[in-house]
Amino acid sequence: ISLSSYKIVVVHGINASTSTKKNRNIIEIDQLPAEEFNSLLHGASAVLLAGGSVVLQALSYKKRIISAPITDEQKKRTTILESNNLLTVSILDANIMAKKMIDLINYEQSTIETKIEIENGLDKAMIELQKLIANTKET
Repeated sequence: ISLSSYKIVVVHGINASTSTKKNRNIIEIDQLPAEEFNSLLHGASAVLLAGGSVVLQALSYKKRIISAPITDEQKKRTTILESNNLLTVSILDANIMAKKMIDLINYEQSTIETKIEIENGLDKAMIELQKLIANTKET
């Protein structure tokens, strides 16, 4: 699998034990502050996640997801999400995960975008706050 036309960012987090092979298209980061990680996640074309709580965050951003679950809890969660066509589960094999990720990025329309409409809670809260501010100014 050629990575030459892709830019890949790997954020290891505090529990990571290995790094990827050195590749000029792969940027490795040990950890990121939450705000920076959210920004990176929001701008991603697709994400590869273990299946923890960040999966829910990625779903709220309507991201295409490949999940390679590690724990039993993650396996249960990702099995349910996969059965609802919200992500694709992969085994922990770098070549298989890379192929699934490239296939997913190349897929024309994300399954999640066609399967469900997720309303962003922050956007809804901002609209309600604007209404409250407008009502306060009127009185």
